[in-house]
Amino acid sequence: MIDCRHVQFNDKLAEQRIQQAVAILGEGVVRRLLCFSLYLLGVNRTRISEALGIAGGSVRTTVRAVQCDGLPALEDRRKAHSDFLPPETPGSVEFTVDRTETGVRIVGGSIELMIPADNGLQMRTVLLTLYHNGMISSRQVAEALNLSSEQVRNLAHNLQAGDMSALLPKRRGPKEPYVVSPDARDEIIQQFVLDIVTRRQTSGKALSRELEHRCQLHVPERTVRFHMAELGLSRIKQSLPHLLRTVKKTSADYDRNCT
Repeated sequence: MIDCRHVQFNDKLAEQRIQQAVAILGEGVVRRLLCFSLYLLGVNRTRISEALGIAGGSVRTTVRAVQCDGLPALEDRRKAHSDFLPPETPGSVEFTVDRTETGVRIVGGSIELMIPADNGLQMRTVLLTLYHNGMISSRQVAEALNLSSEQVRNLAHNLQAGDMSALLPKRRGPKEPYVVSPDARDEIIQQFVLDIVTRRQTSGKALSRELEHRCQLHVPERTVRFHMAELGLSRIKQSLPHLLRTVKKTSADYDRNCT
């Protein structure tokens, strides 16, 4: 661990050396290099932002880019090649990624992959794995998945840290407009059963109307339908009346046999 707490800094020498580095590497490279160096030394990102005069989000992006892409992340990402990496040898394989209406086509040397458009998880996994291994660029992945380069780097990092489960959509609770109290959900279930028993049918509109009349509960029709689906009531709406008739007939036969 490098301890810089007692190191003396010379402002004049720092200015002179930074200008020399800017003349050779460019201002952007020097700024990113200083940003990542301060980050390694344990400086708070807010302090780095203030010291270098850059946005806090840029500090986070620079750190993540260098961690994922190495030295090329210090350069201008708009350049077609990297001055930090050795030139590609003639025998190296160059991959192309093409997005079509039917999916994504990946070609490199004798390798050709076609991933259907419906296989979103497979598409992300393959592309991010190729990117993580340096076989395709973040720009190619970003264009194929319709994401930003930063999103690509974040997903690649998550994939390596958490396997394919990191790419699965996170489960969310009911959307805000459909949230109701537990008592209201109980009344929806009770009214559903009442309607099925007494009328052999029900609907979101009918349930909403009955809840307003019987319980003075204002639950919009769309909200009722949402919770009917969430609770599985919609799936049994057709089979439940038949099941009730069967149970009644069986009970009647049982009572006659017992008397």
